[in-house]
Amino acid sequence: MLWIILISLIIVGVITNNYTPLKVFGKIMALIFGIVLVLCLIIFWIATIAEANKKKQEEAYWEKVKQTPLIQWACDSDGYQLYLGERPEYVYQCSTGKLIATLYSDGYTCKPSYKTVNHWKYCEHTNQAKNSKYNHLLKD
Repeated sequence: MLWIILISLIIVGVITNNYTPLKVFGKIMALIFGIVLVLCLIIFWIATIAEANKKKQEEAYWEKVKQTPLIQWACDSDGYQLYLGERPEYVYQCSTGKLIATLYSDGYTCKPSYKTVNHWKYCEHTNQAKNSKYNHLLKD
């Protein structure tokens, strides 16, 4: 196999007026590494653009969410109060820590009634913040 490669390099060297197989091999390897380098740079550039677009979409989503009111009684799994526009996987009552709703593919399933609703605000809860200025939003 090595002889076939050597003979083919000599033939290519004769055709290109460069008779040393080592120079031909070096040119071929340089070409291959150059192509690999260009492909890596193109992939890196595409990944950078995709990451920037993803970040822009996330920022736009959170700006839209933050334009909705903050609900005092609803928290996410980390204990942060939820905006009305958020749709986390689990919704807890902030004051008691009890699970109020779980997100599934067909909507939120309320606890303990196990009814399915479109938004977690429709689930029953014991609102400790009776004087919340956003309570009127929950009566849709």
